[in-house]
Amino acid sequence: RFEDLMQIVMTSPGRELTFVVERSEQNVLIKATPGSRTVIDRSGNEREVGYLGIRGGEYEMARHPPHLALWYATKQTSFITQQTLYAVYGMLKGTVATDDLRGPIGIAQLSGEITRFGIAATFEFMALLSISLGLINLFPIPMLDGGHLLYYFIEVLRGRPLGQKAQEFGFRVGLALVFSLMLFATWNDVIQLQVFERVRGMF
Repeated sequence: RFEDLMQIVMTSPGRELTFVVERSEQNVLIKATPGSRTVIDRSGNEREVGYLGIRGGEYEMARHPPHLALWYATKQTSFITQQTLYAVYGMLKGTVATDDLRGPIGIAQLSGEITRFGIAATFEFMALLSISLGLINLFPIPMLDGGHLLYYFIEVLRGRPLGQKAQEFGFRVGLALVFSLMLFATWNDVIQLQVFERVRGMF
């Protein structure tokens, strides 16, 4: 889909990409590096996105049999998962801004904006949110499901479970990490709302 191409290009400014284009019934290999430009989103935030200067055709709605629909859904879920992990890695590395990290307030604001675009966009946002929350829940942080899986893995390696004190310490560390992340995301939400109100007041 052109939307897949658009997402890949927008998240890859300055990074060389390889395209396979069909021309005259032959596949042609093309390497291109998206340029970088600054855009302002609905909340008034500036961000760097990639662009190639190409445009998609008219939007078409396609119906697929159940097995193909499941396949496309799996591919899209895999793509979203990869992009989420790439963004998290970039935040930890410092190459991706943490301004887009949203908490409950930001999610509620986005939900209100998305519903204006119709039922299809709403369901797509719900799926994106579910995948992101499910992925975060699998992170190896004590207190989350991923933390429990980590404990089980350690138990398999050691042949016995971790001691009670070690588990309690891990739980406290995990609780502190999750609580800190919630505070940071909520702080981002408050800042985004203030910026949004200032930008809206200019028009």
